[in-house]
Amino acid sequence: MGPMEIMWTITGVMVPLLLGTAWAMLGLSPPEFWIARGSTLVAALIFTASSIVWISNIQWPTSSRVLIAAALGLAALIGFSECLRWVNHREIIFLAQQRSAADKRASIRAKLQQFYVESGPLLNRNLPKNITDADFQKYENEVNVWVNTTARWIQQNLGDAATAKFTDVGGGFRVWTHNLIQ
Repeated sequence: MGPMEIMWTITGVMVPLLLGTAWAMLGLSPPEFWIARGSTLVAALIFTASSIVWISNIQWPTSSRVLIAAALGLAALIGFSECLRWVNHREIIFLAQQRSAADKRASIRAKLQQFYVESGPLLNRNLPKNITDADFQKYENEVNVWVNTTARWIQQNLGDAATAKFTDVGGGFRVWTHNLIQ
Protein backbone atom coordinates (compact mmCIF):
# COMPACT_ATOMS: atom_id res chain seq x y z
CA MET A 1 0.00 0.00 0.00
CA GLY A 2 1.51 3.28 -1.13
CA PRO A 3 1.39 6.73 0.46
CA MET A 4 -1.57 7.81 -1.72
CA GLU A 5 -3.68 4.85 -0.58
CA ILE A 6 -2.78 5.55 3.06
CA MET A 7 -3.62 9.24 2.63
CA TRP A 8 -7.03 8.43 1.06
CA THR A 9 -7.73 5.84 3.76
CA ILE A 10 -7.06 8.42 6.47
CA THR A 11 -9.18 10.94 4.56
CA GLY A 12 -11.95 8.36 4.14
CA VAL A 13 -12.00 7.78 7.88
CA MET A 14 -11.46 11.34 9.14
CA VAL A 15 -13.88 13.24 6.88
CA PRO A 16 -16.99 11.13 7.75
CA LEU A 17 -15.91 11.07 11.41
CA LEU A 18 -15.66 14.87 11.52
CA LEU A 19 -18.95 15.33 9.67
CA GLY A 20 -20.57 12.88 12.09
CA THR A 21 -19.16 14.91 14.96
CA ALA A 22 -20.71 18.03 13.45
CA TRP A 23 -24.05 16.24 13.17
CA ALA A 24 -23.80 15.03 16.78
CA MET A 25 -22.97 18.52 18.07
CA LEU A 26 -26.19 19.80 16.54
CA GLY A 27 -28.12 17.09 18.37
CA LEU A 28 -26.95 18.21 21.81
CA SER A 29 -29.13 20.27 24.06
CA PRO A 30 -28.13 23.06 23.69
CA PRO A 31 -26.44 22.51 20.35
CA GLU A 32 -22.73 23.31 19.90
CA PHE A 33 -22.72 25.29 16.67
CA TRP A 34 -19.07 26.39 16.76
CA ILE A 35 -17.84 22.83 17.23
CA ALA A 36 -20.08 21.72 14.35
CA ARG A 37 -18.66 24.46 12.12
CA GLY A 38 -15.10 23.68 13.18
CA SER A 39 -15.55 19.96 12.49
CA THR A 40 -16.97 20.73 9.05
CA LEU A 41 -14.14 23.11 8.22
CA VAL A 42 -11.46 20.63 9.36
CA ALA A 43 -13.13 17.91 7.26
CA ALA A 44 -13.10 20.28 4.26
CA LEU A 45 -9.44 21.11 4.88
CA ILE A 46 -8.44 17.43 5.07
CA PHE A 47 -10.41 16.57 1.92
CA THR A 48 -9.04 19.55 0.02
CA ALA A 49 -5.44 18.88 1.06
CA SER A 50 -5.73 15.21 0.12
CA SER A 51 -7.24 16.12 -3.24
CA ILE A 52 -4.50 18.64 -4.01
CA VAL A 53 -1.74 16.19 -3.06
CA TRP A 54 -3.35 13.41 -5.09
CA ILE A 55 -3.97 15.59 -8.18
CA SER A 56 -0.42 16.90 -8.13
CA ASN A 57 1.11 13.40 -7.79
CA ILE A 58 -0.87 11.37 -10.33
CA GLN A 59 0.75 10.81 -13.71
CA TRP A 60 -2.28 11.50 -15.90
CA PRO A 61 -2.52 13.95 -18.76
CA THR A 62 -3.04 17.56 -17.71
CA SER A 63 -6.53 17.77 -19.20
CA SER A 64 -7.66 14.74 -17.15
CA ARG A 65 -6.13 16.12 -13.97
CA VAL A 66 -7.80 19.50 -14.52
CA LEU A 67 -11.16 17.80 -15.12
CA ILE A 68 -10.78 15.62 -11.99
CA ALA A 69 -9.59 18.62 -9.94
CA ALA A 70 -12.59 20.65 -11.10
CA ALA A 71 -14.98 17.80 -10.21
CA LEU A 72 -13.42 17.30 -6.77
CA GLY A 73 -13.32 21.06 -6.13
CA LEU A 74 -16.94 21.49 -7.18
CA ALA A 75 -18.04 18.55 -5.03
CA ALA A 76 -16.08 19.88 -2.04
CA LEU A 77 -17.30 23.44 -2.52
CA ILE A 78 -20.94 22.48 -2.82
CA GLY A 79 -20.84 19.75 -0.17
CA PHE A 80 -19.01 21.61 2.54
CA SER A 81 -20.70 24.95 1.90
CA GLU A 82 -24.08 23.22 2.16
CA CYS A 83 -22.97 21.61 5.44
CA LEU A 84 -22.05 25.04 6.81
CA ARG A 85 -25.28 26.53 5.49
CA TRP A 86 -27.22 23.76 7.22
CA VAL A 87 -25.41 24.44 10.54
CA ASN A 88 -26.19 28.16 10.19
CA HIS A 89 -29.83 27.41 9.38
CA ARG A 90 -30.13 25.18 12.47
CA GLU A 91 -28.63 27.97 14.57
CA ILE A 92 -31.12 30.51 13.24
CA ILE A 93 -34.00 28.16 14.08
CA PHE A 94 -32.56 27.46 17.55
CA LEU A 95 -32.14 31.17 18.33
CA ALA A 96 -35.68 31.91 17.14
CA GLN A 97 -37.01 29.17 19.43
CA GLN A 98 -34.98 30.56 22.32
CA ARG A 99 -36.38 34.06 21.77
CA SER A 100 -39.91 32.67 21.54
CA ALA A 101 -39.49 30.68 24.74
CA ALA A 102 -38.02 33.69 26.53
CA ASP A 103 -40.93 35.85 25.39
CA LYS A 104 -43.44 33.26 26.61
CA ARG A 105 -41.70 32.92 29.97
CA ALA A 106 -41.65 36.69 30.36
CA SER A 107 -45.42 36.97 29.89
CA ILE A 108 -46.02 34.03 32.26
CA ARG A 109 -43.71 35.57 34.84
CA ALA A 110 -45.49 38.92 34.54
CA LYS A 111 -48.91 37.31 35.04
CA LEU A 112 -47.69 35.34 38.08
CA GLN A 113 -46.23 38.54 39.53
CA GLN A 114 -49.59 40.22 38.99
CA PHE A 115 -51.32 37.41 40.92
CA TYR A 116 -48.74 37.77 43.68
CA VAL A 117 -49.35 41.52 43.96
CA GLU A 118 -53.11 40.94 44.02
CA SER A 119 -52.73 38.44 46.89
CA GLY A 120 -50.92 40.90 49.15
CA PRO A 121 -53.93 42.95 50.25
CA LEU A 122 -55.96 39.76 50.76
CA LEU A 123 -53.40 37.97 52.90
CA ASN A 124 -52.25 41.03 54.84
CA ARG A 125 -55.70 42.39 55.61
CA ASN A 126 -56.23 43.00 59.31
CA LEU A 127 -59.38 41.18 60.29
CA PRO A 128 -60.85 42.27 63.60
CA LYS A 129 -61.22 39.60 66.28
CA ASN A 130 -64.92 40.30 66.53
CA ILE A 131 -65.58 40.15 62.76
CA THR A 132 -69.15 39.35 61.86
CA ASP A 133 -69.97 36.16 60.03
CA ALA A 134 -71.24 38.17 57.06
CA ASP A 135 -68.00 40.18 56.83
CA PHE A 136 -65.88 37.04 57.17
CA GLN A 137 -68.00 35.34 54.49
CA LYS A 138 -67.42 38.34 52.22
CA TYR A 139 -63.66 38.10 52.88
CA GLU A 140 -63.68 34.33 52.29
CA ASN A 141 -65.54 34.78 48.99
CA GLU A 142 -63.02 37.42 47.89
CA VAL A 143 -60.13 35.06 48.67
CA ASN A 144 -61.86 32.15 46.93
CA VAL A 145 -62.38 34.23 43.78
CA TRP A 146 -58.68 35.13 43.72
CA VAL A 147 -57.58 31.53 44.40
CA ASN A 148 -59.91 30.05 41.77
CA THR A 149 -59.00 32.66 39.16
CA THR A 150 -55.30 32.15 39.79
CA ALA A 151 -55.57 28.35 39.88
CA ARG A 152 -57.60 28.32 36.65
CA TRP A 153 -54.97 30.48 34.89
CA ILE A 154 -52.14 28.31 36.19
CA GLN A 155 -54.01 25.19 35.03
CA GLN A 156 -54.50 26.59 31.53
CA ASN A 157 -50.99 27.99 31.12
CA LEU A 158 -48.69 25.85 33.26
CA GLY A 159 -50.49 22.52 33.64
CA ASP A 160 -51.61 20.12 36.34
CA ALA A 161 -48.37 19.91 38.31
CA ALA A 162 -48.12 23.68 38.72
CA THR A 163 -51.78 23.85 39.75
CA ALA A 164 -51.27 21.11 42.32
CA LYS A 165 -48.26 22.93 43.72
CA PHE A 166 -50.18 26.22 43.88
CA THR A 167 -53.20 24.71 45.62
CA ASP A 168 -51.12 22.68 48.12
CA VAL A 169 -50.97 24.72 51.27
CA GLY A 170 -48.98 22.08 53.13
CA GLY A 171 -51.24 21.98 56.15
CA GLY A 172 -51.06 25.74 56.62
CA PHE A 173 -53.87 28.24 56.96
CA ARG A 174 -56.61 27.56 54.47
CA VAL A 175 -59.43 30.01 53.91
CA TRP A 176 -61.09 28.48 50.88
CA THR A 177 -63.32 25.49 51.45
CA HIS A 178 -64.85 24.99 48.01
CA ASN A 179 -63.48 22.81 45.25
CA LEU A 180 -60.87 24.67 43.27
CA ILE A 181 -61.14 25.22 39.51
CA GLN A 182 -64.83 24.66 39.19
